[in-house]
Amino acid sequence: MKKLQQKTKTKEDCLEEIEAQNYKTSLEARKTLNSILRTTDKTTNMIYEQREVLEEIRDESYFARDNLEKSANLTVKMKRAGKLLVVGDKVSDKIKSLFKSAPKPKQDYPNSITPSDTTERSMEEFFSEDKSAVKETTTDVLMSIRNGLKTLHTKLANQNKELKNQVPLIEDITETNAKSSTKAEKVMKSLRKI
Repeated sequence: MKKLQQKTKTKEDCLEEIEAQNYKTSLEARKTLNSILRTTDKTTNMIYEQREVLEEIRDESYFARDNLEKSANLTVKMKRAGKLLVVGDKVSDKIKSLFKSAPKPKQDYPNSITPSDTTERSMEEFFSEDKSAVKETTTDVLMSIRNGLKTLHTKLANQNKELKNQVPLIEDITETNAKSSTKAEKVMKSLRKI
């Protein structure tokens, strides 16, 4: 009879065994989430660096556009200088400048929150690996996972917002480059005629 009782697990033994398995599984899930959060932080930093690069590219495209504008004006002046009789250069330049559209002003696109601006709890707060004197329960681990998932959701939302804010910047660069290349072709044709 004693052997049968020893072999038969009690309800409490089964619950303890299940609790141990759940605890182990939740620890593994927490480690995985911790890894995902680190990767998300790296990705976020890359997105902010990408914005800086895009802003530099935009500034360079504006600089190229301005240089092309100067080149076009210089080409017109060279063409006029080649003629024997130049009448009313300054008057015609003034009249043309009145009807000419001004170049598109530099736009400032909204920045999302930078990583240093966030005042969220760090992931170390959720995922301390230190073994404290009080043993952590499965519920504690699951609560830290829940908090970590909320943090992950917030970080991903910030990434998405920043990426959406970069779209107009990219469109502006594309538009400026397309107009600049068209203008460059016109300037080159004018120079060939001179």
